Amino acid sequence: REQINLYGRKKMLGYSFYALQTILDPDERMVEELNLLFAQLPTRPTPNPPRTTTERLRQLVRQGSVLTFVRHQDSGVIVGTGTLMVGNDPVADHGLITSMVVDAGHRGNGIAPAILRRLVTASKRLGLMNPRLSCGPDRPAARKVYQTFGFSLIADGDHLSDGTQFFQLRPEH
Repeated sequence: REQINLYGRKKMLGYSFYALQTILDPDERMVEELNLLFAQLPTRPTPNPPRTTTERLRQLVRQGSVLTFVRHQDSGVIVGTGTLMVGNDPVADHGLITSMVVDAGHRGNGIAPAILRRLVTASKRLGLMNPRLSCGPDRPAARKVYQTFGFSLIADGDHLSDGTQFFQLRPEH
């Protein structure tokens, strides 16, 4: 299991330590912790938060998706996650970054940029062209992180009926 240590912002008693890892063999505890994170996402258009299963995660890994998560070192709890899904069409392979979420109590510690960096690196390693992601209008902090990282709005009018907009990594990144 590949692991990178992150050091969060200074707290009153010191630093928070995090480990960035890639999911290779998901288990039930991992699924429970990820579902707690997904419950923090704004729910549209239904009131039910998105959920995953162990089998769904295993299927994504088998299909070549890169599932990344961050654990808090002291508690061992997953506090952030993101997924790079690989899509194919007749002329190119594409990357779509999805399910990006960081626990509200751990935001501002560099977790989202670390996850994005890992997923963009994986995208390049897999030969995928400029990965895309989507972001709802009710997530301004996430939009800021994505834009700071090098993602730009594809087209101002290009969005779903709920206001979700699509971003693509600029070629120079």
